[in-house]
Amino acid sequence: MFGLPDIAVGAVIAALIAGLVALLGLIISKESKVSEFRQQWIDSLREDVSAVIAHVESIRGSSISVLIGPPTGSLRQSLWDTVGDDMAGLKKKSATIRLRLNPNEKRKNEREANNQILDALRGFREVFDKPELNLLGLDGINEQLITATQTVLKENWNRVRRGERVYRITRWIAGLVLVAAVIYLLFHTVTINF
Repeated sequence: MFGLPDIAVGAVIAALIAGLVALLGLIISKESKVSEFRQQWIDSLREDVSAVIAHVESIRGSSISVLIGPPTGSLRQSLWDTVGDDMAGLKKKSATIRLRLNPNEKRKNEREANNQILDALRGFREVFDKPELNLLGLDGINEQLITATQTVLKENWNRVRRGERVYRITRWIAGLVLVAAVIYLLFHTVTINF
Protein backbone atom coordinates (compact mmCIF):
# COMPACT_ATOMS: atom_id res chain seq x y z
CA MET A 1 0.00 0.00 0.00
CA PHE A 2 1.73 3.16 -1.28
CA GLY A 3 5.08 1.41 -0.85
CA LEU A 4 4.69 1.20 2.93
CA PRO A 5 5.83 -1.87 4.83
CA ASP A 6 3.12 -4.25 6.04
CA ILE A 7 3.57 -3.13 9.65
CA ALA A 8 2.88 0.49 8.68
CA VAL A 9 -0.21 -0.55 6.71
CA GLY A 10 -1.41 -2.53 9.71
CA ALA A 11 -0.83 0.42 12.02
CA VAL A 12 -2.74 2.76 9.71
CA ILE A 13 -5.63 0.32 9.46
CA ALA A 14 -5.64 -0.20 13.25
CA ALA A 15 -5.72 3.58 13.80
CA LEU A 16 -8.58 3.98 11.32
CA ILE A 17 -10.54 1.19 13.00
CA ALA A 18 -9.88 2.68 16.47
CA GLY A 19 -11.05 6.09 15.25
CA LEU A 20 -14.13 4.55 13.68
CA VAL A 21 -14.96 2.64 16.86
CA ALA A 22 -14.59 5.84 18.92
CA LEU A 23 -16.81 7.76 16.50
CA LEU A 24 -19.41 5.00 16.50
CA GLY A 25 -19.38 4.90 20.30
CA LEU A 26 -19.98 8.63 20.44
CA ILE A 27 -22.82 8.53 17.90
CA ILE A 28 -24.47 5.52 19.54
CA SER A 29 -24.23 7.14 22.97
CA LYS A 30 -25.79 10.38 21.71
CA GLU A 31 -28.56 8.63 19.81
CA SER A 32 -29.26 6.40 22.79
CA LYS A 33 -29.77 9.53 24.89
CA VAL A 34 -32.12 10.96 22.25
CA SER A 35 -34.15 7.74 22.35
CA GLU A 36 -34.22 7.92 26.15
CA PHE A 37 -35.57 11.48 25.98
CA ARG A 38 -38.14 10.39 23.39
CA GLN A 39 -39.30 7.61 25.72
CA GLN A 40 -39.68 10.14 28.54
CA TRP A 41 -41.66 12.36 26.15
CA ILE A 42 -43.94 9.42 25.31
CA ASP A 43 -44.53 8.67 28.99
CA SER A 44 -45.20 12.33 29.80
CA LEU A 45 -47.66 12.72 26.92
CA ARG A 46 -49.51 9.61 28.07
CA GLU A 47 -49.74 11.01 31.62
CA ASP A 48 -50.88 14.45 30.43
CA VAL A 49 -53.63 13.05 28.19
CA SER A 50 -54.81 10.81 31.04
CA ALA A 51 -54.93 13.84 33.34
CA VAL A 52 -56.94 15.82 30.76
CA ILE A 53 -59.50 13.04 30.50
CA ALA A 54 -59.66 12.71 34.30
CA HIS A 55 -60.29 16.46 34.64
CA VAL A 56 -62.94 16.39 31.91
CA GLU A 57 -64.75 13.49 33.55
CA SER A 58 -64.54 15.13 36.96
CA ILE A 59 -65.97 18.36 35.53
CA ARG A 60 -68.74 16.41 33.81
CA GLY A 61 -69.66 14.52 36.98
CA SER A 62 -69.52 17.59 39.19
CA SER A 63 -71.49 19.67 36.67
CA ILE A 64 -74.23 17.09 36.48
CA SER A 65 -74.52 16.85 40.24
CA VAL A 66 -74.67 20.65 40.60
CA LEU A 67 -77.12 21.07 37.72
CA ILE A 68 -79.56 18.40 38.95
CA GLY A 69 -79.11 19.17 42.65
CA PRO A 70 -81.25 21.58 44.64
CA PRO A 71 -80.83 25.19 43.44
CA THR A 72 -78.60 27.17 45.76
CA GLY A 73 -77.66 30.81 45.27
CA SER A 74 -75.91 31.52 42.05
CA LEU A 75 -75.81 28.30 40.03
CA ARG A 76 -72.81 29.47 38.01
CA GLN A 77 -70.83 30.35 41.16
CA SER A 78 -71.78 27.04 42.73
CA LEU A 79 -70.64 25.21 39.62
CA TRP A 80 -67.35 27.13 39.53
CA ASP A 81 -66.74 26.39 43.22
CA THR A 82 -67.20 22.71 42.42
CA VAL A 83 -65.17 22.41 39.21
CA GLY A 84 -62.71 25.32 39.45
CA ASP A 85 -59.70 23.18 40.33
CA ASP A 86 -60.46 20.71 37.56
CA MET A 87 -60.90 23.53 35.05
CA ALA A 88 -57.52 24.97 36.05
CA GLY A 89 -55.94 21.51 35.81
CA LEU A 90 -57.56 20.91 32.43
CA LYS A 91 -56.25 24.20 31.06
CA LYS A 92 -52.76 23.55 32.44
CA LYS A 93 -52.50 20.01 31.04
CA SER A 94 -54.01 21.12 27.72
CA ALA A 95 -51.36 23.83 27.43
CA THR A 96 -48.63 21.30 28.30
CA ILE A 97 -49.86 18.94 25.58
CA ARG A 98 -50.07 21.76 23.04
CA LEU A 99 -46.47 22.68 23.81
CA ARG A 100 -45.35 19.06 23.30
CA LEU A 101 -46.88 18.67 19.85
CA ASN A 102 -45.72 19.94 16.49
CA PRO A 103 -48.68 20.71 14.20
CA ASN A 104 -46.21 20.90 11.27
CA GLU A 105 -44.61 17.48 11.88
CA LYS A 106 -42.88 16.08 8.77
CA ARG A 107 -44.30 12.57 9.06
CA LYS A 108 -47.88 12.60 7.74
CA ASN A 109 -49.48 10.14 10.20
CA GLU A 110 -48.02 11.90 13.21
CA ARG A 111 -48.86 15.37 11.85
CA GLU A 112 -52.51 14.38 11.31
CA ALA A 113 -52.71 12.80 14.77
CA ASN A 114 -51.10 15.86 16.37
CA ASN A 115 -53.69 18.08 14.71
CA GLN A 116 -56.52 15.80 15.85
CA ILE A 117 -55.24 16.07 19.43
CA LEU A 118 -55.09 19.84 19.13
CA ASP A 119 -58.63 19.85 17.68
CA ALA A 120 -59.85 17.76 20.63
CA LEU A 121 -58.30 20.21 23.10
CA ARG A 122 -60.02 23.08 21.26
CA GLY A 123 -63.24 21.07 21.45
CA PHE A 124 -62.96 20.86 25.24
CA ARG A 125 -62.31 24.59 25.40
CA GLU A 126 -65.39 25.29 23.26
CA VAL A 127 -67.59 23.09 25.46
CA PHE A 128 -66.42 24.57 28.75
CA ASP A 129 -66.04 28.21 27.69
CA LYS A 130 -69.64 28.63 26.50
CA PRO A 131 -72.15 30.23 28.88
CA GLU A 132 -74.51 27.27 28.42
CA LEU A 133 -72.85 24.03 29.43
CA ASN A 134 -73.54 21.25 26.91
CA LEU A 135 -71.86 18.02 28.02
CA LEU A 136 -73.21 15.81 25.22
CA GLY A 137 -70.19 16.08 22.93
CA LEU A 138 -67.57 15.16 25.53
CA ASP A 139 -67.54 11.42 24.79
CA GLY A 140 -66.72 12.03 21.13
CA ILE A 141 -63.98 14.51 22.01
CA ASN A 142 -62.52 12.09 24.59
CA GLU A 143 -62.49 9.30 21.99
CA GLN A 144 -60.86 11.56 19.39
CA LEU A 145 -58.18 12.55 21.92
CA ILE A 146 -57.45 8.94 22.90
CA THR A 147 -57.37 7.61 19.33
CA ALA A 148 -55.11 10.39 18.05
CA THR A 149 -52.82 10.08 21.07
CA GLN A 150 -52.48 6.35 20.48
CA THR A 151 -51.32 7.09 16.93
CA VAL A 152 -48.73 9.63 18.14
CA LEU A 153 -47.51 7.26 20.84
CA LYS A 154 -47.20 4.38 18.35
CA GLU A 155 -45.32 6.51 15.81
CA ASN A 156 -42.86 7.70 18.45
CA TRP A 157 -42.46 4.26 20.00
CA ASN A 158 -41.57 2.92 16.53
CA ARG A 159 -38.91 5.64 16.27
CA VAL A 160 -37.48 4.60 19.65
CA ARG A 161 -37.50 0.95 18.65
CA ARG A 162 -35.83 1.54 15.27
CA GLY A 163 -33.42 4.13 16.59
CA GLU A 164 -32.98 7.67 15.44
CA ARG A 165 -32.13 8.31 11.78
CA VAL A 166 -28.49 9.19 12.45
CA TYR A 167 -28.09 5.97 14.42
CA ARG A 168 -29.55 3.88 11.60
CA ILE A 169 -27.37 5.56 8.97
CA THR A 170 -24.29 5.19 11.16
CA ARG A 171 -25.05 1.52 11.71
CA TRP A 172 -25.19 0.94 7.94
CA ILE A 173 -22.00 2.87 7.33
CA ALA A 174 -20.22 0.97 10.09
CA GLY A 175 -21.38 -2.31 8.59
CA LEU A 176 -20.14 -1.29 5.14
CA VAL A 177 -16.80 -0.14 6.52
CA LEU A 178 -16.42 -3.39 8.46
CA VAL A 179 -17.21 -5.47 5.37
CA ALA A 180 -14.77 -3.39 3.31
CA ALA A 181 -12.06 -3.80 5.95
CA VAL A 182 -12.56 -7.57 6.09
CA ILE A 183 -12.48 -7.82 2.30
CA TYR A 184 -9.35 -5.67 2.17
CA LEU A 185 -7.62 -7.74 4.85
CA LEU A 186 -8.57 -10.98 3.11
CA PHE A 187 -7.38 -9.62 -0.23
CA HIS A 188 -4.18 -8.30 1.32
CA THR A 189 -3.53 -11.61 3.09
CA VAL A 190 -4.16 -13.63 -0.08
CA THR A 191 -1.88 -11.41 -2.20
CA ILE A 192 0.95 -11.59 0.35
CA ASN A 193 0.78 -15.39 0.50
CA PHE A 194 1.04 -15.75 -3.29
